[in-house]
Amino acid sequence: MMAKQRGWKVKGARKADVVRQVSERIADPRGVLQATLDLDEEHRGVLRALFLLGTSGRIHSEELENVLGVWGKIESYQDIFTCTQRLCELGLALPGSVLEGYHNQSDFVPRAIARALPPL
Repeated sequence: MMAKQRGWKVKGARKADVVRQVSERIADPRGVLQATLDLDEEHRGVLRALFLLGTSGRIHSEELENVLGVWGKIESYQDIFTCTQRLCELGLALPGSVLEGYHNQSDFVPRAIARALPPL
């Protein structure tokens, strides 16, 4: 889904081939810039908060909610996690569930993608 959202053509039937192709492109600065330009203000705010909270993936959901609460309420979407799911679909964040011991961990922006992000 991420490849389709970002307009990438991914070829191959083997999982390793697909993963290699996606990993080569996911942190490309031009692609990351284009994906962020297409975000609305609320998604951009969620991405900014994820970035501020760090790239380790050890962000608790409450921390994300607290940071966003300071900036204002998410009004256009059901909740914050609707926004983080969209960021994951675009390859701008990863789901917290990819981490070992996932429990109440928020989605996060990994270091490779964070380095490619334009100023938010």
